[in-house]
Amino acid sequence: MREGTRGILIDETKTAMINILSIRLGLAFAPYLLDAVTEFLNKGTVQSRVVRQAGSGLIIRTEGKVALRYQSRECFLGEEDVRHYRATLAFRADVYDVMRMSDEIVISTVGKDILLSYPQSEIWLDRLTVDAMLRAHRSGESVSGERDQPALPDWLSISSGSGRLLLSDGRTGRWILLGADHICELERRLASCHNVNEQAISRKPPTIPLKGLSVHLQSALTLADTLDQFERTGDVTPVEEVTSTYLLKASKSTQGIELTDSSVRVVLTAREARKWAGILRDEIDRLKVAQVERGKIRTTFAQADHERWVLQWGDEVFVPGENGPNGERGIIGSLEPGGLVEKEVDGFRLLLDRQSSACVALSDAEWSYFASMAR
Repeated sequence: MREGTRGILIDETKTAMINILSIRLGLAFAPYLLDAVTEFLNKGTVQSRVVRQAGSGLIIRTEGKVALRYQSRECFLGEEDVRHYRATLAFRADVYDVMRMSDEIVISTVGKDILLSYPQSEIWLDRLTVDAMLRAHRSGESVSGERDQPALPDWLSISSGSGRLLLSDGRTGRWILLGADHICELERRLASCHNVNEQAISRKPPTIPLKGLSVHLQSALTLADTLDQFERTGDVTPVEEVTSTYLLKASKSTQGIELTDSSVRVVLTAREARKWAGILRDEIDRLKVAQVERGKIRTTFAQADHERWVLQWGDEVFVPGENGPNGERGIIGSLEPGGLVEKEVDGFRLLLDRQSSACVALSDAEWSYFASMAR
């Protein structure tokens, strides 16, 4: 959690994150991941390393593929997957102006907030706090907020000396030492923070309830096929779908077919399986769910009431009906301040929601299908 401009706590785990198959990690890792995937595409291998940012460690290595391990989750990326994620990483790094600087400090601008990350910790600062902090550093005195100028919040302590600036967060005990180059970069960013549309809301795609278990659209077709198989044959092909935001397992049990997510367990008999398979199929048809698999990347499309969704392993992008693709090739740019952004990168068409940081990359065939949904 972090504190916003008016003291409102904001859940930063829901914004400015990177999803790679089952792994979810912060923006500060973007420069390191970009270096690794580019190295893999150029040389076919990656130098093994452990990257630390914000107090967490990411292990990067090669086992014929790019192998990533973060907070007990692991994934392996083939060349096609690497090309996909290099595009999404590059787009996020560009949109949020992610910069790796000296002393392994990573700075990023997320709307009106600035992220300062380094190997041991991270601090989020709103632009009013950055303004007060830089004025105090320049003057060498505390700032009181007089004459309509913002004051430093009570939780932030600063200390200047020899051109450096030490920040201490009294709420968490986190601290970070900035050099002259970091201070200059904050000055630049303060003048160019995005004018975010505070009214923009990131919408979540619908899920399908199944006896207390929420079936996500990206797994709905797989689960419907599994239930059909069990009802017809009594057998179950085990399913384990681990994304960065949810888990779904299906397996045979002595009582029937067992479905679990991270907290709910459901057991269905063959008769119940037939019933729920029918319910899933009806919802799949109603929402016009379709999916395409490219390497390990599963792209799921859905549409309801002229509103479209594109889903890719935890990245969920909502596209209002009036903001559809503008032609087959033209780049639209930002569709609304702080909202949806579209761009072409490395042969992919990308859509990114500034509010949630969800980002999807579509091939030409996938983009053509998506564009056809608006017609």
